[in-house]
Amino acid sequence: GAVISSAAPEFDFGIIKEANGKVSHTFIVKNIGDAPLVITRVATPCACTTPEYSQEPIAPGKEGRITVTFNPASRPGPFFKNIAVYSAFTLRIKGKVE
Repeated sequence: GAVISSAAPEFDFGIIKEANGKVSHTFIVKNIGDAPLVITRVATPCACTTPEYSQEPIAPGKEGRITVTFNPASRPGPFFKNIAVYSAFTLRIKGKVE
């Protein structure tokens, strides 16, 4: 079947300024299985974090992208967000808002 993996499942934004607005990172995911991979849902823990991803199947051996945008407005201090991909795969973002 389809198997999702990522060489870099966590991204650290480092220190970001609240005044600079939203920040985004694109994760590269790969289907290391032998059947097409369909991502039907990406869940985030709050409205401050939004995902974008292709609904097209990812063929075996091919890559897909999941872009995660974090809005630091009114959220000073460290943050750590798990982003659950349909296959129970978890990506993470973190950093500190000043």
